[in-house]
Amino acid sequence: MLRFCATVLLLVALIADSCAAAQLKMQQMDHHAADKDGDGKADGGHHDTDFDHEMFVGKEGAQQFSGMQADEAKKKLGELFDSNIDGDKNGKASKAELISWMQRVSEEHEKRDVDDHWQRFNKTADNQLLTWGELMTEKLQTALPNADKKYAQAVTKALLSSKPADIVKAGTVAGLPEAPASESDEIKSSQSALVDDLVRDARRWLAADADKDGKLSKTELHHFFYPDEFPHMRAMLVDEALEHADKNRNGKVSLDEFIADMWNPEKDSTEKEPDWVAEERKSFKEVKDKNKDGFLDRGEFEAYMFSHEQDKGQLYNREAEHLLNEADADKDGSLSRKEIVDNLELFAGSAATNYGDRIGIKEDL
Repeated sequence: MLRFCATVLLLVALIADSCAAAQLKMQQMDHHAADKDGDGKADGGHHDTDFDHEMFVGKEGAQQFSGMQADEAKKKLGELFDSNIDGDKNGKASKAELISWMQRVSEEHEKRDVDDHWQRFNKTADNQLLTWGELMTEKLQTALPNADKKYAQAVTKALLSSKPADIVKAGTVAGLPEAPASESDEIKSSQSALVDDLVRDARRWLAADADKDGKLSKTELHHFFYPDEFPHMRAMLVDEALEHADKNRNGKVSLDEFIADMWNPEKDSTEKEPDWVAEERKSFKEVKDKNKDGFLDRGEFEAYMFSHEQDKGQLYNREAEHLLNEADADKDGSLSRKEIVDNLELFAGSAATNYGDRIGIKEDL
């Protein structure tokens, strides 16, 4: 379960942007990690419907469902089945059609997301290339919002004069002032998170800048935001994941560090360890730790990250199997319009189920 970007995503606003695809990948891993018997339920019988919603209808059209009651949402879901999901128009959605639809949802989301960021970040007259300074300008919109004015100005100067290669080499931003003692703990914590974020962004920028001109084209910006889609970003992703997982900074991941990123209850919790965690411990020792030294070195960690099990196509396949298992009432291996609509909460939700404010449908999907 590659949850190594999950905590990072919460640091500051743009971290969520730069790790968007990775976050989806983490959710895909997490959702199915606990579903060892394929019943669509995690330990304790909890069913992760939020994940299913994102996979099946995407994030973009949230407002369309947010105001809908169940009847209206079911009608909308039925129209979606007719116009998009049932490709051969035989009244059934096969496993292949479900996979194709989810792939389309993901691709359309990525395209819109990159388009939105391109318009938001790119302030140049020719609108052809994005500069590091433009990314920093956007980041400053959300960094340290309540900081002292003089301190904020010093931070602004440091960020706008920074260079990605220098940040990666130093592991920090040259000239970035320490937060004054008078600043709140929240501001001090925000600065620490900002530095971590900038190091990650700089590393991603350098990897995405394929032609090494110091700027990003729209295609390269896609690589920046969705690095798991592109082989040349692989080494950077391993660095990023290791940085998060390797808590004691010894260059490798122990069993305890590996498990802590999947299942980490409060210290005084009486929660029983789920069976699937025991299976992950066994897999770590018997499969992932190839040289049996009790750790995952960089090579072993990379092999785990990009194993066939974690392949995006396999994730779509497992999600389709899960949806069929949940909704295929007549067990014919496909889903009818009625079976999908009758399982509104599984596939989309509505205002009545409190899911509509988080997911939705775009008319152009």
